[in-house]
Order: sequence, then C-alpha cells, then structure tokens
Amino acid sequence: MDIENIEYRELFDSLMKMERPAYGELPQFVKDEIYDDFLRDMHIPGLLDRRIVSIFDKTLIEYEEVMNVKNIYLDMDGTLCEFKPCYDINILYEKGYFLNLRPREDFLNALKEYMALNSSDNVYILSNYLSDSSFAYEEKNLWLDRYLPEVDPENRIFVPWGEDKTEHINRIIHEKDVLFDDHTKNLIAWEKAGGKGVKVINNINNKKGTWKGEKLEERPSRKDIEQAVNSSKEKKNAYKI
Repeated sequence: MDIENIEYRELFDSLMKMERPAYGELPQFVKDEIYDDFLRDMHIPGLLDRRIVSIFDKTLIEYEEVMNVKNIYLDMDGTLCEFKPCYDINILYEKGYFLNLRPREDFLNALKEYMALNSSDNVYILSNYLSDSSFAYEEKNLWLDRYLPEVDPENRIFVPWGEDKTEHINRIIHEKDVLFDDHTKNLIAWEKAGGKGVKVINNINNKKGTWKGEKLEERPSRKDIEQAVNSSKEKKNAYKI
C-alpha cells in the first residue's frame, strides 16, 4: 500500500477491513455513517485507533438490529378493501368513493389476530392515492380509523399515484420487509429493492399468471399471514418480467 498517495478515506476503509473483515460486506451507506461518526468523534482526522473499532461495532449492531426486524407493509385498494371497478375515472374523484369501499373482512380479521400477538409498531400502510383529489387522502385515513385503527397514523405511508412505493421508504429495504399488495408491478419493484412481496388474491387479479412469487389467497387465516411473514423469500424465479 502506497501510504503517501492514498486518500484518507481509502486508508480508513483499508484498515477497517483488516481490523473487522465484516466491514467490507456492509452497504456503502452504512460505511459512510461509520466514517462520519468517526470524523465527528475525532474532530480532526488523526491516527486510527480503538475508537474507530468501537464506533464500527456500535453501528454494526444497530444495522443488524434493523435488518432482523420483520416489518409488514399493507396496500389498501384491492388488499384491505374491495376495489370497486369503475369505467368513468371521474367516479374516483367523487366524495365518499374511498371512504365507502367495503372492507375485506377475512383479511382484516386475520390481520388483527396477527397484530394482537405481535407488535403493531412494525405494521405499516403503504398505499397509493390520487394526490389531485380533494377527498382521497383524508378518506383513506378515515377508512383506516374505522376498520384498522391498530395502525397508528405515523405508520401510514401514502404515495402519490404513479410513484414507486419503494422510494417512499426512508431506509434500506431488506428481505424481512414484507409487502402485501394485489398489484404485480408494485411487488416486482419491492423485490428488486430487496424486500419480499406477497400477492394478495382478490376477485379481479391473478388472471395472467405474471407473479411467480408467494401469494395470499382471498380468505386467509392468521396462520397464513404468519407463514407469509416468516418464510424465506424465494431467491430464484420469484417473478418474470
């Protein structure tokens, strides 16, 4: 190693890999956090010492804790509630359309049983909404207040229609992040981002057979949800494009 011509960050990375081989396997953003913490702690870059290792160990533990948490993300239309097909798009903008969608009671009851036995802190809503509608955002929240109040408002993520759901998750998505959604496009994007997708079967989807990954049938039980959350993601041939 040519110490005289090496950048300080490269030196840091090289020595960390020697001190802690696991450092090299971390995502870049985690390495950046470790380095930033080191600079804040040292104020002025100096010789590497045991304080770096302490910072690394702390960050690695925090990272592993995050990666081991099982999180459930739930779509709404066609998943938690019955999506009502309409042939005039203007109907979607009418007051009461989203508020009055019928709940999928079998799924909701199974989900509530699951949440009674597990922490609701790790259950999130991840739903698209019509951002140019005067009613959609508020009515989706009111619908949840009525049928699934167990999910706190701070755990409700609403994504403008047409935008990628994965881009609205403010951290890395990992395979213990499970998305229940009826739309294959959302599931493929989720798995490409690192998560696990489960297609929720309803009365209008699953006709083309595009999704090759895990599915949740129309009338699931709590055990069906538990199995979907706890089973390993199929690494190979989960979907075709």
